This record gives sequence, C-alpha cells and structure tokens, in this order.
Amino acid sequence: MHAQLDSAATSTVTYLERLTSTSTGTPAAGIGAGLEFEVETAASNNEVGATIEAVTTDVTAASEDFDLVFKTMRAGAAASEQFRVRSTGKIKVGGGSTPTVGTCGTTPSITGNDTRGVVTFGTGSPTACTITFSAAFGSAPYCTITAYGGDAGKRYWITSTSTTTLVIGIEAAATASQKFHYTCIE
Repeated sequence: MHAQLDSAATSTVTYLERLTSTSTGTPAAGIGAGLEFEVETAASNNEVGATIEAVTTDVTAASEDFDLVFKTMRAGAAASEQFRVRSTGKIKVGGGSTPTVGTCGTTPSITGNDTRGVVTFGTGSPTACTITFSAAFGSAPYCTITAYGGDAGKRYWITSTSTTTLVIGIEAAATASQKFHYTCIE
C-alpha cells in the first residue's frame, strides 16, 4: 500500500491517513486505535511482531487524554508494551502501566515486576538495597536512580547490576521517610 498526497503545503504536516475506531457501546478508558505489523516468519505462519496504539486514559468529554504505546514481540510471546509516550509528555520505558513499589527494611531486598519502580524504606536503617527483577534481562541492564522524598542529604549510587538484580548503595542509614526511583533498560 502506498499513500501519496499532492498539495500546496510547504511548511505544515499533511495527513495521508486516518485510523478511526468507534463503538456501539459506552467508551471507557483503554479504548483506542492501532496499527499491527504482521510478518510471515515461517511457511504459512504469520506473527504480529509489533504494534503502535493510541490508547485513551480518560474519555471524559472535553478532557480526553491519549497515550501512544509501542509493543514488540520477544521470544515468540504476544507483543507487549516496551515504550509509552504519556499524554503529559512524559516517556515510560518498559512494560506495565504503573511502577513497581517495594520496601527496603532490615532485610533490604524487594522483587520488582517492572523495569522501573519506586522504593521506600520501612523499618530498620539499611545502607544498601537489592532489587531482584521478576524476569531476567538478556544482558546486564543500564540503570539510573533518582533520590526524592525524606532526607535530601542522603546520596544513592548503583553498586552493581546483573541480568537479575540491581544493588543500590546508600551514603548513610536510610530512614522510613526516604524514597528513590529506579529505571533500567537493556
């Protein structure tokens, strides 16, 4: 398929195609429109390897919000979310819609379900925190951490990463009011 539009436009975007999705029911958050990219990967075997979706997060009249979601297939599983541009302009890398929240306490280890999350401190005063990923990365990920909340004087650093864990060092013993945010990408 080839789309072409000849126009007099010289400094504006011209739209060659529109995808429209309507419903006979009552629209709710999550309704959207998308494109699927399907490829024959073996004789008579077609797979949807990637999608791009415009998904509503709010369908309130005159207050609608849409996210743009990119999904890809990995290891033969159905295409899953890898990247999202939120209606606020913020970008999310990795699957899931909300960050994993974990607590580091006297036994500072949490299990993450996502490639990003918020860690708060419970009882005890840990000087390190180990985040164990629920699914291993193919190679050691690149991770960043950002401290926020509680004592702004505390500093955090990445001690080590592997395909299954992220270890964070803490300058001084953490208190329960402190938090940090981590993001990891492969």
